[in-house]
Amino acid sequence: GTIGQPERYLHYWDLAPDGKRAAVTQLDSETSNADVAVLDLERGILSKVTTDPVPEADPHWSPDGQRLAYTTQKKGNRDIFEKSASGLGDETELLHSSEPESIDDWSPDGKYIIYRTGANTNTIFALPLFGDRQPFPVNESKFNKDGSHLSYDSKWLAYNAIESDTSEVYVVSFPKPD
Repeated sequence: GTIGQPERYLHYWDLAPDGKRAAVTQLDSETSNADVAVLDLERGILSKVTTDPVPEADPHWSPDGQRLAYTTQKKGNRDIFEKSASGLGDETELLHSSEPESIDDWSPDGKYIIYRTGANTNTIFALPLFGDRQPFPVNESKFNKDGSHLSYDSKWLAYNAIESDTSEVYVVSFPKPD
């Protein structure tokens, strides 16, 4: 069925862990600027999380459903930030680099953001949300990848790649640094 009022959305969205909300990327009808918003699936109410005049997109829920990680172009290219899903409070920069990032997943244990960069989609990276927060490559090959997701126990990583004539799903172990 239909939930809420018709809006302009991008294909970036994520269902909350409680199944009652969806984080979406909404396009402003006047400016076509993208913002992250939360849609209450029971009441049909849409609440903006971000309101900057630069595009923000690709929201992903934290495992506890309290925060959203997303990309924003406030520093030029897509960088990864997080903010309370309520929209209140300040956002926190998680990763800024010279390459645009695309978020694929937030690990179920809450310890990693899984992402790719625009210039190197043949490598999947993990950004630790603890310690020195130094990203590390998880899986590298000559083939482009997307749609990577961690298993519920964060031991396995599944991703899409086209290594022959068709898109296929691959599963590899998720290497966690000591």
